[in-house]
Amino acid sequence: MQNHTYRWFLTRGMPMRDDTGQILKWFGTSTDIEKQKRAEEALRQSQERVNALMNSNIIGIDVIEREQIVDANDTFLRMTDYTREDLHARRMNMIVILPIMLRKSAQYASFVYHHFLAHRPVLRCDCCSIQS
Repeated sequence: MQNHTYRWFLTRGMPMRDDTGQILKWFGTSTDIEKQKRAEEALRQSQERVNALMNSNIIGIDVIEREQIVDANDTFLRMTDYTREDLHARRMNMIVILPIMLRKSAQYASFVYHHFLAHRPVLRCDCCSIQS
């Protein structure tokens, strides 16, 4: 049944020749590689999304194996005052980084509160206080 769609095939052929070098016939194979090509494309797109995140200048991202930070984007390094050299020398782990991140998070929260929220009235609900 024809559905007029294109599919990926890997096709290979090899001529069979006589003693004079004339081609007598061809032997070949055609392998449907559509699923493989779709998987490769999905992986490529996924890698592009990961790269976009890792190259972000507003989101700090790190990769941790056990407690050791094994990779991080430049934003994360800037946020923690570490360098790529520190990362490659394995001087960065969660035991060292966590206090830095908590201190900086507290500083940021204080900044946001004092500059944007401190003078707004408080709304109350049953579960929490929310700045309006």
